Amino acid sequence: MYIRDIMKDEIRSGFLVTTDRKKIWEKELEILDQFALICARHGWHWWVDYGTMLGAARHQGFIPWDDDVDVCMLRPEYQEFQKVVAEELPVPFVFQNSYHAEYIYCFSKIRNSKTAAIEHPETPSYNQGIYIDIFPYDAVPDGDDPDQLLLYAVEQELWMMIVRPEKLLADCASGAYAPRIPLHQLQEIAQMPVQRRFAILENTAASKWGTTKMVNNLVNDMFYKKGRTPVALFQDTIQLKFESIEVPVVRDFDTALQSKYGDWHVFERGTSAHEGVRMSADIPYTEYLREVDL
Repeated sequence: MYIRDIMKDEIRSGFLVTTDRKKIWEKELEILDQFALICARHGWHWWVDYGTMLGAARHQGFIPWDDDVDVCMLRPEYQEFQKVVAEELPVPFVFQNSYHAEYIYCFSKIRNSKTAAIEHPETPSYNQGIYIDIFPYDAVPDGDDPDQLLLYAVEQELWMMIVRPEKLLADCASGAYAPRIPLHQLQEIAQMPVQRRFAILENTAASKWGTTKMVNNLVNDMFYKKGRTPVALFQDTIQLKFESIEVPVVRDFDTALQSKYGDWHVFERGTSAHEGVRMSADIPYTEYLREVDL
């Protein structure tokens, strides 16, 4: 057991943590354990991040109102991880990324197929077990270097060609936007399968690794404009208590958390990262989709 008193409701930081939530946490930590075993086998460096790092630093476990596990890897090791993880996971765990699923994300997932986390009831073929998220960290601009900013703009255009290609092409055609990628190349990219477009973005990100001193998850960086951190910060991790286990966090987690959340010591009640997701630690997603009218 990873979660203490799993069959007992309790109050944490003024919030009611139910047995159902604890059972979801338990399943997520089971997945995390499988991920950690694979990384240890290959000598890959990783750490918990986002709300999981905040939970470790502030609550010594999950944020009471959250039910999310986020881990991060630097791009070179993440590329290697994606190549082998699917073959190394035991049943019922399944690896899911943008090359093997119906949806495109800037990260990947490991799921437990014997559980349910229903996000897309309209797509029953999509594995919707409880999961953890694995984020790659990429090189992002240090400052005003024109070469770095040009490549960053190219990456933004490549992401747009994945999620909203029609809008980008229309803006280029109308003169509302001057693309860095030649228009004829954008038009060629638009004809490719979406997974191929995503591969171009990932390969571009991998090719520029080591060219800057700052890193972040690339798509989060594009949209939220916060969380840029010196890559050197992530070379050194320590262990922090997380429920009944320990997890790796960056040694200077205070700086990392401030870059994302500001004064992270303040208990500011938020929402779960899985808000609106139908979750069960006991019912497989296939049964849930078959039996429940969503």
